[in-house]
Amino acid sequence: MRHAPFLLGAVILAIALAGPTHAQDEASAFSSADEAARQSSNPLGGDFIIVLNQFDNYFLNGKVTSGKKEIHTWSLQPVVPLPLDDLLGENWIMVNRPTIPIVLNAEIPDSSALSAGGPPAIPSGGIRSAPFDEEQGLGDIIFFSLLGQSISTERAGGGDLVWGLGPTWQLPSATNDALGTGRYSVGPSAVGAFIGRDFILGGLFQHWESFASGGKGSDTGVSLSWLNAFYFWNLPGGWQFGGTPVITYDWEADGDDRWTVPVGLGVYKTQFFGKMPIKLGMEMQYMPVSPKSYGQDFNVRFVVAPVLPSPFGSFVPPAD
Repeated sequence: MRHAPFLLGAVILAIALAGPTHAQDEASAFSSADEAARQSSNPLGGDFIIVLNQFDNYFLNGKVTSGKKEIHTWSLQPVVPLPLDDLLGENWIMVNRPTIPIVLNAEIPDSSALSAGGPPAIPSGGIRSAPFDEEQGLGDIIFFSLLGQSISTERAGGGDLVWGLGPTWQLPSATNDALGTGRYSVGPSAVGAFIGRDFILGGLFQHWESFASGGKGSDTGVSLSWLNAFYFWNLPGGWQFGGTPVITYDWEADGDDRWTVPVGLGVYKTQFFGKMPIKLGMEMQYMPVSPKSYGQDFNVRFVVAPVLPSPFGSFVPPAD
C-alpha cells in the first residue's frame, strides 16, 4: 500500500510518453490537445467537468522524529461548473469543487505526542523519541463554491482573465481521530488567474475558521489560511511545465510551526483518448519553510485528470 502511488506514477509517465491509445478520429469539444491543456488549467472551468485525481507523497521530518516519515494521500476533486450567462450576463459562471481526501498511509505522532493546540509536542530534553502510528482512511472533506467571470483579453499574447469569490467549508468527515480536526469550519475563498496561450499564472485562496465541534478529530480550534499557486508554460502537443504548490499558514500553531512554503516544478501532458482529453502529470516539490516540530520536507505529486463533457448548459431562469 505504501508504495502504490509510486507504481501509479510510473504508469502515468509511461502513458504520457507513449501517446494516445488510439487516434483521435472523432470530433471533440476541444480543437487540439494544446487548447484542452489550457482550458483544463482554468480554475473556473467551462462547459466541461474536470475529475482531478491528485496523489501526494509527502516526506516529513522534525524535532519529534529521528528520521523521515511518510504520508501518502489521494485527493478526489471533481470541478463542476455551472454557466450563468443567461442569468447574470456573458461569461459568468459558478464553480463547485469538493475535495475528498483519502489517506492511503500516514505515519502520524500518536495522541501522547500531540500538544493541546494540535502540532506535535517536543519530547522532554529535545530527544527524538515520539511514538508514531500508521493510519489510513477518509480525512475532512472540503467544499467551495466560486461565483466569477472569465474575461477575454489580448494582453500578453491573448488569453482570459478570470476571477471568482465565494464561501468554503471544511466538514469533520474523518474516519478516525488522527485524520481529522473534529470541527466544522467555514471561511472565504477567492481565485484570480491569467489563462494565456503561452503561460498560465494564478492562485486559489481559502481560509477556514472553526465554529462548532463534530465528528472525529482533535477538536481543537481551526484557523488556517491556504493558497494554491499555479504556474504553467504551455508548449505544443499538450505539454506543460510548471507547478502547483500549496502554501499554508496555521494561525493556531506556535511561531515555528505556522508556515509551510513549497516550491515545485513538474511536467504535464494532456492528450486525447478517443474524444476525451486526460491531463497526466508528475511534479516534485521542496519545502524550504515548514513546521519545525513535524513538517513536510518534500512531496512527489502525480495527477490524473479526465476532462468530461458537462451536462449543464447555460442556466436559464424559470419563466414567471
